[in-house]
Amino acid sequence: MFDIGLSELGVIGVVALVVLGPERLPKVARAAGRWAGKLQRYVNDVKADIHREAELAELKALQNTVSTLQQSVNEELHSIHAPDDVYDAPAYPRARKKNLRLRRTTIPLWYKRQQGLRAYIQSGAARVKRHRKSAP
Repeated sequence: MFDIGLSELGVIGVVALVVLGPERLPKVARAAGRWAGKLQRYVNDVKADIHREAELAELKALQNTVSTLQQSVNEELHSIHAPDDVYDAPAYPRARKKNLRLRRTTIPLWYKRQQGLRAYIQSGAARVKRHRKSAP
């Protein structure tokens, strides 16, 4: 922005020291630094707002093109006439209802069988009945 070198800054510092004096120079330098920071933040905010507005304009233009494409696709789809028998069959097979009473486990059955673990849960009485020899 400004083309100020180190020698020019030194001259400005010496002049400020002579004009303001050593007591007031630190206070003035602090205030000047604060004002420079505020100015820099303000300029950055303005740049960000301009950039945001430009992106918003691009997005609106993109949205308009997408909506026109969507309308043209919808018109094409409505212009195509499908036979009536296509609509008789459901598009997807019905999903089976889950049996919520059936106990689910985190370990898959194939892993239980491979490791020799019990694949199905039984109560103790059911297990005894299953393995007890039936009376002749």
